[in-house]
Amino acid sequence: TEKTLKLAESGKYTFELSRSRRINKIELAKFVKEQFKVTPLKVNTLRKLGKPGTGRHSGRQFAIVQLKPSEKIEGFEVKTEKK
Repeated sequence: TEKTLKLAESGKYTFELSRSRRINKIELAKFVKEQFKVTPLKVNTLRKLGKPGTGRHSGRQFAIVQLKPSEKIEGFEVKTEKK
């Protein structure tokens, strides 16, 4: 989304976490470090609750990982268009 792309410009990357496997912040930081070869400085997690009674939207969990200013994750580059 636009919000996650704007966060990526400032060195914060958003990941949607699996609901089937519970993962804590320390495990997530280790995973990001091994998978993307970067150093996470900070990990924040949040939950978005689903709409009650519908059953279709059961909620999701997200993580926002902040990296060192000199590091970037490949594939998350934001391409700006000049108008």
